Amino acid sequence: MYYNWVLDKPVKSLIERFNIFFEENFKLGKMTYEEEDELRRICIIPEFVDFVHQLNNVSQKSIRIHSWAFKCHYDTVRFYAFLLLSSIKTVEFYQHPLVLNFIIRHVDASLDDVQLCLHNHFTQLQFIKVRERRDELLFATDKYALVDYPFKDNEEKIKWFEYRQMLRDLPGSIQDPFTVVFPSSPAPVK
Repeated sequence: MYYNWVLDKPVKSLIERFNIFFEENFKLGKMTYEEEDELRRICIIPEFVDFVHQLNNVSQKSIRIHSWAFKCHYDTVRFYAFLLLSSIKTVEFYQHPLVLNFIIRHVDASLDDVQLCLHNHFTQLQFIKVRERRDELLFATDKYALVDYPFKDNEEKIKWFEYRQMLRDLPGSIQDPFTVVFPSSPAPVK
């Protein structure tokens, strides 16, 4: 694949994610240069490139249209780099056999152990995302928590306090962070 330097950012991001995953779950140090290079080679295998496209619901037709429109292989590689960068945030990416085999060889663990660690790792990351979104919603509605905010009536005040309480209860009140439904606000938040 030409223009491999375009893949530097997503591959570096992938390497960082792997290093964090290995350190948190298996108490391993950073990957060696040879292991990083192996990961880079995995990312440019045509079968793996097709997998990343499928993971992002990008058809071969849209890839052909994209590369025809720009008439430049560089833009096609940039497009793949963008897809790769967004794919590394999903657990499905790490379920690909090439990636799983890479992890298993690196940590010297069974497939079941690796899959369990991956599931736990991504569940924790999703809980963090839920908390961040919850905090954004609470911050956006802080003005409604002020004692002297001019509500129309007491009923509206109660609705806002209940909404904010449901937001505060969110991380503790859910079992599966991948299927979170945030409560709807009593009125549009400005």
